[in-house]
Amino acid sequence: LKNSPTLVVSRNQDYACEAQTYTHIDAAIKFAEENGESKLFVLGGGEIYSQTLSFATDLYLTHVNGTFRDATAFFPTVNWTRWVEHKEETSVFPQSTKNSHAFTIKHYILASE
Repeated sequence: LKNSPTLVVSRNQDYACEAQTYTHIDAAIKFAEENGESKLFVLGGGEIYSQTLSFATDLYLTHVNGTFRDATAFFPTVNWTRWVEHKEETSVFPQSTKNSHAFTIKHYILASE
């Protein structure tokens, strides 16, 4: 995201890249809060999604049309009674030479409780 820091969380303590790296999600969240970041976008993988889903107020999920029998990482189970689809922000992308599978990107917002 333009003008926003990129924070990477990895179990690998030796992992290095041009982004700021952390070995625990709590440290990355603390850094973001201390530096005025009001929104964090979590880009995975599965374990990071599991650790951060309870903090989420919005979900931007890509639903890929396909069956992937060799898949090894999964988005955590979502309690869909807590979420409402923001239909005005749904985008559909057909299969094409650029996209090997059709997919839909949906924006969900936390339902009022």
